[in-house]
Amino acid sequence: MQDNLNPIHVFIACFSLASVAGISSLVRSGKELTVRTILAAGCYSGLLGLVIGLLWYNYFAPANIFFLIGVSCLAGLGGVSLIDVIVQVIARGGVNILIQPKDKKNDD
Repeated sequence: MQDNLNPIHVFIACFSLASVAGISSLVRSGKELTVRTILAAGCYSGLLGLVIGLLWYNYFAPANIFFLIGVSCLAGLGGVSLIDVIVQVIARGGVNILIQPKDKKNDD
């Protein structure tokens, strides 16, 4: 059955299952659901799953294509967490890094 799978179908499966996993992770988090957040979670997680599928296709395609689709789906679950961190950093004004020299104490 794996020989009958077209690569395009595999990539569509990677994108769509990762997208659904990302949306389900967003729903499970209990955050406010708007059309924008649902689309963002679906697109980001789907693209993350698609990238995993594209990178690993040549390695897993001959032997175990369903493992590749499963890993892409799991990547979609973690994609929402990563986008939440990025949105929170941007909403708070970015990252502020302050470097200060260490105070030298006189022991004399």
